Amino acid sequence: MKNTHFRWQVACAVVMLWSAAASAANPHFPACNDIQQTTEKANRGNKVAQHDLANCYYNGIGVSIDAPRAVSWFTKAAEQGYAPAQYALSERYRYGHGVEKNEQQSFEWMKRAAEQDYLYAQTSIATKYAMGEGVTKDPGQAANWTRKAAEQGSPGDQKLLGFLYENGSGVPKDNEQARYWYEKAASQQADPSEARSAQRYLDALNKR
Repeated sequence: MKNTHFRWQVACAVVMLWSAAASAANPHFPACNDIQQTTEKANRGNKVAQHDLANCYYNGIGVSIDAPRAVSWFTKAAEQGYAPAQYALSERYRYGHGVEKNEQQSFEWMKRAAEQDYLYAQTSIATKYAMGEGVTKDPGQAANWTRKAAEQGSPGDQKLLGFLYENGSGVPKDNEQARYWYEKAASQQADPSEARSAQRYLDALNKR
């Protein structure tokens, strides 16, 4: 009974850490300084302009908010293989903003972006595998994508990967690997909050 309770506590902690990592995956959306020029470029097939214009319509920057039109432009850029647009389109499908909610479509677009080494998408696709959003739950794949994001320097994913190794979730239990990734996250000066959090996990592990 105690083991079952402990496993449940670990599972809950993993979910919370993945959710936190995904929430941190929030790329900067550029403002449209010149709507007319951006629109002209988008109409000529410029994928970056299409993505920027989509963000303008989605956020109401320089134009009235129009979520369906935003989705249309995100789709055009995503179909050209632009990873930030694929990520954004996935999020629209995930929450049903401007398009009917569709977890499978959300997963497919996020996976395309993640396969291009787009950091935010790697963090999010790991969460989808962990939660079973649009795909069958797969702790191994969740850990695999978390590693990819961690190797790109994401402190939240580094901390999470350390936790996965410490608890043997999706990877073999390995305290040395856990310590390595906690230390990586704790040394991140760009994100003091994550660094402090990782240090607490590291200190707790070292006291065992």
